[in-house]
Amino acid sequence: MKEKEVVERYRKIVDIDLEKLAEEGYEYLLLDLDGTLTMLGIFLRERVEEWIQEAKEKGFKINLCTNNVVIRLKILRQLGIKRENIKLFACKPSKSAYVFSDKEQEFIEPAKVVMISNTMIDLWGAKRAKIGKRIKIDSKIEDTEKLKRTIKGYVTNSSARYQEKRENRKKNQQNKKKKGKEGNDLEK
Repeated sequence: MKEKEVVERYRKIVDIDLEKLAEEGYEYLLLDLDGTLTMLGIFLRERVEEWIQEAKEKGFKINLCTNNVVIRLKILRQLGIKRENIKLFACKPSKSAYVFSDKEQEFIEPAKVVMISNTMIDLWGAKRAKIGKRIKIDSKIEDTEKLKRTIKGYVTNSSARYQEKRENRKKNQQNKKKKGKEGNDLEK
């Protein structure tokens, strides 16, 4: 009988117990960017900066792995993650996406790595690469609520800007008509 895959699940990345991971002997955190650390690829999730800082203080080395080709420098600056610790266009779930080396160019032992992602395909690839631990972030409820608030804000702002432009257009048309009538009166 095939052994069932064990993947820990958390609602938010900040709920992961870093003390426990350190006690279990893990040294590296391999984090997915889009959907795991960020929402919509734009917003950092709540308290992620503090969690990353706490992980660094506990001695974890942080690496990012993303299939994205666009690096969000603002987010990386906020998190204090250096470019050499990021694998862009990683082609997850291929095994090579999960291979990193440290500053001394020695390959990181996969058994000492924790892969944290919001997609099962990333975690499946991590399993194939023999990554020590895999953690799934299930944040759809939180994302849905924040997305609704964000969209509502955009719609409200867009609607107000549209109304303003419409009113300005009407005023311009009325001014043109007035000027046109004044011009006709002068010709007579």
